Amino acid sequence: MIEYQICSNCIIDTNYDNKVKFYNGKCSYCINFEKKIRPSLEKNLNNQKKYSVDLFKRLKIDQKKNKTDHDCLIGVSGGVDSSYLVYHAVKNLKLNPLIYHVDTGWNNRIAVSNIEKLINKFNLDLHTEVIDWNEIKDLTRSFLIAQVPYLESIQDHAIWASTHLFSKKHKIKNILTGGNLQTECFRAPLYIAYYAGDLTIIKDIHKQFGEIELKKFPKLDIFYYKILYKLIYGIKLHQPLNFVNYNKKHAIKILSDEIGWENYGEKHHESNHTKFFDGYWKKIKFGHDARVGQLSSLIVNNQIRRSDALLEIKKDGYNKDLIHKEFKYIAEKLDFTINELKEILIGKNKYYYDYKSKSHFLKLSTFILRLLNLENRNIK
Repeated sequence: MIEYQICSNCIIDTNYDNKVKFYNGKCSYCINFEKKIRPSLEKNLNNQKKYSVDLFKRLKIDQKKNKTDHDCLIGVSGGVDSSYLVYHAVKNLKLNPLIYHVDTGWNNRIAVSNIEKLINKFNLDLHTEVIDWNEIKDLTRSFLIAQVPYLESIQDHAIWASTHLFSKKHKIKNILTGGNLQTECFRAPLYIAYYAGDLTIIKDIHKQFGEIELKKFPKLDIFYYKILYKLIYGIKLHQPLNFVNYNKKHAIKILSDEIGWENYGEKHHESNHTKFFDGYWKKIKFGHDARVGQLSSLIVNNQIRRSDALLEIKKDGYNKDLIHKEFKYIAEKLDFTINELKEILIGKNKYYYDYKSKSHFLKLSTFILRLLNLENRNIK
């Protein structure tokens, strides 16, 4: 039995990560932030103007070389990070992005409305990729029956793979993402948030528990991506929000005031899938509250006080009055009975090491790349 401990600086605790280390009351997440992430952010902010100019030049050169209508592609969910990225890219960086949205069958009405408002405000082009519902449903059922916590990996892989396949096909060499170290510098431990790009575990779980063949579901293995897409095809990922003083509350106010953007609730709740599985399922079944890492990221970046975060975390991450209705909705959408879904909820938990995966290779390659400063530690 692990003795409970909580960080004196943020709210990371042994429930969030049972392998977290503490040094004089501070967790290893905070120590790593102070030693590596904060200096990197400060360096980025000092180079903000140069980065913007260099990025603009690079994108325009690639656009001219490949004769594309757009200088970059931005994947948009309707959430605050991706929405503000579009705002920043168009208004401040003067870019002409193609807006790319992946519909996995779980879209939140408010999030879709936010995307439409961005498109209309800046007169942008939108491409929506619709994932075959029968296939993504079968894959989601497989992951649930497999008893693993990686339900978000299905959506993440579909979006990530689809975006890169589209970029390659249409010769758009630059992809901008809303990933940033100011609101999400603390990622969940590997046993809770496994690599979404590991196609091996996806195939193994689906082979064991799936019922139909995945013919249309977009697939891209992480090794194939690292070697071919990055080195051979030259597709580059950029995170411009790491080079501005990105404040979540400030971003929400700007978006709300200027385009009528609406808040959909907790982080990642722009999808009905993540709203249920991240906000309710993972906490009840695996004892993991994703808000701990999210709020701790805001604490160390001085966007929220620790005392306020402690009060916030005491609240339920889901609406108790509506959870029965949402549970019924999820069960019916995935062709489970309510009792079948409840049986899975109380079933024996399993993790990536219970299935075939590339975990050993990915851990080694990530370790080497971090040593060489070639890999952002927050990208799966």
